[in-house]
Order: sequence, then C-alpha cells, then structure tokens
Amino acid sequence: MAYSIFNEDSSHRKAGYTEEQNAVVIVEGADFYAENVSIINLYGALPSRYTGGLGKDGQAEALITRNNRFALYNCVLVSFQDTWWCRHSSGSENLAYIFDSQIEGRTDYIWGSGNIFVENSKFLNTGDGAYITASGETGTWGYVMKNCTVDGVSGITPFSFGRPYKQGTKTVWIDTQLKMDIIPAHWSSWSSLPALYGEYNTIDKNGQVISTEGKVVGSGNSAFTSSVLTSEEAAKYTYDKIVKASGWNPQEYIETPLATPTNVKLTDYVLTWDAVPNAAGYLIFMNGNYAGQTTDTTVTLNNVGSDNVYTVRTVSQNGTVSE
Repeated sequence: MAYSIFNEDSSHRKAGYTEEQNAVVIVEGADFYAENVSIINLYGALPSRYTGGLGKDGQAEALITRNNRFALYNCVLVSFQDTWWCRHSSGSENLAYIFDSQIEGRTDYIWGSGNIFVENSKFLNTGDGAYITASGETGTWGYVMKNCTVDGVSGITPFSFGRPYKQGTKTVWIDTQLKMDIIPAHWSSWSSLPALYGEYNTIDKNGQVISTEGKVVGSGNSAFTSSVLTSEEAAKYTYDKIVKASGWNPQEYIETPLATPTNVKLTDYVLTWDAVPNAAGYLIFMNGNYAGQTTDTTVTLNNVGSDNVYTVRTVSQNGTVSE
C-alpha cells in the first residue's frame, strides 16, 4: 500500500499510525549510512514515473530522520509533498550528508530542522510551482545544497528554492545548475523570516549566471531580502568544514567498488566463481533480479532454466557493490 495516513487504503492508516510515523522509512539510530537504495512513497510518486504511483498531494514522507550523522550515497528519495522530513529537536545540530543522489517532490520536499549538506545531487520537481526546501529550526549551517542540479518533469511551471518554515532559519544554494525555470524572486515567503536565505553562482538553463543580487521576497511582515554570497563566503561551505570538522567522515564509506567476480560457471545446479580479494560477500542475480547472497564463492541453485542468466556482484567491507 502507498504509505500515507491520508490514503484510506494505506496499511499505515489502518494500523493506527500517526503523522509522526507517516513514512516508508524512519531512521532513529545515530551513524546511519546507506547506498544504492530507493525509498519511494507511492502515494506521492508520479504514475508516469513509478508503477503503482498515485501522484497525490498531501503529507506522505518517503523518509523521516531523527538521528545524528545520517548519510546517503547514490540513493533516490521520492514522494510529492514532504519527501524527506528531518524531524530533529528545536535548534538541533544533528547532521545529515547526501552525496550523488536524487530527491523528487513538489511541496516542501526537504523540510525540518538540523544541518543538511546535499552535494553533487539532483533535485527533480514533479509539479507546478514547486518549493524544494522548507527549513525549520536549523543549526549552525542550516540547509546547504552544493554542486547540485535542479530539473523538472515536462511542462511544469517555475520552482522556488524554498520558503522559511520557522523563524531564523538558514538555507543556501551554491554552484547550482538549473535545467528548468526558477521564479523571479528565487525564493518564497511564509509566516517566518529567515536568518539567511542565500545563493552563489546559480546558472540558468541557458548557461547564464542569475545570482547577481539579492531579491525582496514576499510582502508585509513576511518580506525579507535574500542574499548573494561572495566567493569568500561560499568557500566556507565545504565537506571538511561542515561534515568532517564534526568528527564524522561518511565519505570513507564511499569507496571505489571492488572488481566483479570472474570465471563464473554453472555446473548442473552449482554456481561458482573466483574469489575477489577483500570481499565481504557476494550478491547473486537471476535475469537481473536479486536471488540471494553468500560469503562463499559457490552457491547451489534450486532451479536452473536454460534461458536464465545468472550474475554475481561483489560486496565490499563497507557495502559498496561492484558492477
């Protein structure tokens, strides 16, 4: 079932789950790392992109994080509204690091508190007038997006970098490549005023730098002026200063994959291959679908068809999977 308590057929709703548990995955333990994982809430996922997607508006998190030191590499997060809720305590310095991944949504699809550093990743807007971020009680760094690309599904209207969910929040976009149009103000207002909503070296779909001056966003009591960072200010937002300086280094897990096993042979029902140095184990696939795993270099299959194709992939000590 699609995971949203707004969906009458959702197993979550039938089981009595609340808004705070309204997600496909909830992470509460510190020092969490994952790679090569897709977390998709079908309630919000577009049916044109995902089989079973309902494309519904309304709160439907794919991911809720309530932990410190959370990292993803080569992952995909998908919903429509509130794709990722960083549900940390007020003023939390909890830190999340996302690298080389993709996040999809339309309404406030990264929201909450803490410090977030998203690097070398892609944001995909899936509806008109998207708001990517809705930062709340952010910590020292706030939400930082660096060397990222923003694109959208065909035919949608311009998007916004985000809007302030809570007072005194921070969000910056650095070296951003746009593949679709952004609204003239670049940001949107809400009922709170940010401490810093800034950008540096934003490049539009025509290759032009458009982060040349701060913009007045909103009107009345909700109006604020966004910032354009200087090169010196932008240079402060680095992996070493935001992540590694905290005593945490998730990039050590993002290693070059080990070699793919060679000399793979099927004899009767027994599949064998040559050992790969430093391997933690092996994943077995049949016709491209996961079929099992082992720490050995041999496995006995239950059924062998003449048309089946078997492949073996190496898993490193840190969980990286070979081609």
